[in-house]
Amino acid sequence: MQINYAEVNRLNGLLTQDRRQYENVITRLKVANPDYASQVSVNTASLLEIQEGMRDSGATLISYFVLEGHTLAWVIDDQQSEIVDLPVTNLELLRDVNKLREFLKDTDRSLAGSLYAMLIAPLKPHIRHSYLIIAPHGILNTLPFAALWDGPKSRFLIEDYAITIAPSASALLLISTYHNPDKGHVLALGNPDGTLVAAEGEVAAIAKLYSGAVTLLRNQATEEQVHAHAGELDILHLSAHGVLDEDNPLFSRVELTRSPGYDGNLEVNEIYGLNLSNVNLVVLSACKAALGESSRGDELIGLVLSLIHISEPTRPY
Repeated sequence: MQINYAEVNRLNGLLTQDRRQYENVITRLKVANPDYASQVSVNTASLLEIQEGMRDSGATLISYFVLEGHTLAWVIDDQQSEIVDLPVTNLELLRDVNKLREFLKDTDRSLAGSLYAMLIAPLKPHIRHSYLIIAPHGILNTLPFAALWDGPKSRFLIEDYAITIAPSASALLLISTYHNPDKGHVLALGNPDGTLVAAEGEVAAIAKLYSGAVTLLRNQATEEQVHAHAGELDILHLSAHGVLDEDNPLFSRVELTRSPGYDGNLEVNEIYGLNLSNVNLVVLSACKAALGESSRGDELIGLVLSLIHISEPTRPY
């Protein structure tokens, strides 16, 4: 069979064009939809409200704001707040963060150490807790903070602190206010294509933690299972390949197993249609799952943002 590459290229071009048009329609619909707006509109919280919300949490919040010539960091806990002016520019962060992500598996930790020295070390005098909540900004949304390297102590940041990444201080306060009753309904899908052996270990560990968990591997780890059980879940764990579509972030996806009526690709635009309002925890154990396209509001349009939005119950603000 002879392949007509010109026709293939033409069809690929049309597909890309249609996807972009679809993405624009979906975006306009979300902006115009009052129910959607009520879920994603967050009033800016005051410092007092943030501190009150952090009471008894044992956490320190670090909120970054990257400017052209320097970077600001707010270090906040329930008792104190400090603003630290970091002499690191946006261009320096763009260069170093992208390099670190590119060479993350490299044994040379000098770049991770340099970023630690710029972003964490100057804040240490103000960090009083072993639990860090980090609200990134700009290019820092793509920085794997856990991998930052404390050279003098020869330790990664994750070895000294439990770390949570939050969209913003205000969103953190909103999210922490609402928690659903835990009924023990757990769905864990792993290693759909058979190439992620460690993913099966993750699912096996979950089965030991939750006696009633539904754990599905390989050809049983279908996209259909997510759609069928979404509304009844407390915890959803997906251990699979993640794909970032940089041109059309609404088509970024977790690759599961296909079944009749489902192509196996759980895409961002499909996640927006799921009912996950009862879910307390979604685990995306997948490459590039935390990445996306930066919006004007400094949110990364991708898998994580879609899950944050739809897992919040509709409520007035």
